Amino acid sequence: MKTLYIHSLKSQGLSAEKHQALSSLGLNIVAGTYPFKTVPNLFSTIERDIYEAIPNFIIGSNIGGCMAFYLSNKLNVPALLFNPTLNIQQVQQHQNISASLVKHSRCPFQRFILGEKDTTSNPSETLAFLNLHYPKDEISYKIIKGMEHCVPVDVLVKQTELFINSMMYPLNDDMR
Repeated sequence: MKTLYIHSLKSQGLSAEKHQALSSLGLNIVAGTYPFKTVPNLFSTIERDIYEAIPNFIIGSNIGGCMAFYLSNKLNVPALLFNPTLNIQQVQQHQNISASLVKHSRCPFQRFILGEKDTTSNPSETLAFLNLHYPKDEISYKIIKGMEHCVPVDVLVKQTELFINSMMYPLNDDMR
């Protein structure tokens, strides 16, 4: 299953450990390195990467989660989003993202994984943003107790595996 991974703001890309862990699930990982702080218009670059890779789904973390969220909505591609920073005003400090993207309807197959102790992408703010902009949508999310902003490998693997299973067997959606 081909998967596009979009890393977080402070990351230099997908770590070898996380790449290997995701690959062990049978995923063909496409993971670029995106200089979010120095190149202000990466949304179109990542969108082009999606068209070239044609992934089955996208995984994004932090600002990569933001990019994955809006690209998922725009292109109707499933997305697994770890601690996404969805507030465009916050993201615009580093990236030029059009506020009009909020007006796209939300892709129905998204899963939000939020760190209970994340102070960078506060889970309450993320859920409030989703409820404000997509009030009629059923939002699939899990708050991981004790998790901060950085996503541990075991959480990444478990939540990715659950997401894959829910895509393959949607009637048996067991997203615990």
